[in-house]
Amino acid sequence: MYLRLVTPPTIEPVTLEEVKLHLRVDGTEEDSLISALITAARQKSEEYTKRAFITQTWELALNSASGKVYLPRPPVQTINEVTLDGEIVSTENYALIGQDAFYTKIPLNAVNPDGLVIRYISGYGNNATDAPQAIRQAILMLVAHLYEHRGNDAIEMPPTVKALLRPYRVMML
Repeated sequence: MYLRLVTPPTIEPVTLEEVKLHLRVDGTEEDSLISALITAARQKSEEYTKRAFITQTWELALNSASGKVYLPRPPVQTINEVTLDGEIVSTENYALIGQDAFYTKIPLNAVNPDGLVIRYISGYGNNATDAPQAIRQAILMLVAHLYEHRGNDAIEMPPTVKALLRPYRVMML
């Protein structure tokens, strides 16, 4: 089994201008640093919540599926394609249930290891403002924390950032 990011988001949930306003930074000298911190904060927040915030494409490979399989990195917008040992599976044989469940109407058992491949699009949307406001605020706060503590390798996510992200965490049993 593997999970692979096929297409990363093309934008971030917060803009450089929003972050600079939050940090009270004028000028453009630190724009590349701040942009890198925005990406790092989004990635760290997505990892913490196990969600995709902005539209991105993922690929999950399995050996088999029967019934319901929860897709990592919800919310899932659409399933692009399902292949079984390189052959496209008809859309009549599966469905997306809710925002995270792949449901197969027939058992899909691959001959090859990881031969069942589900490619899907996840995220709240294509615009920064499509992400929930609490997530956007958490990213602003995490960028500020990283900016203030740059160079410190042992930085923990602040408790207030975790508190804002906690309702969005995907819990695995």
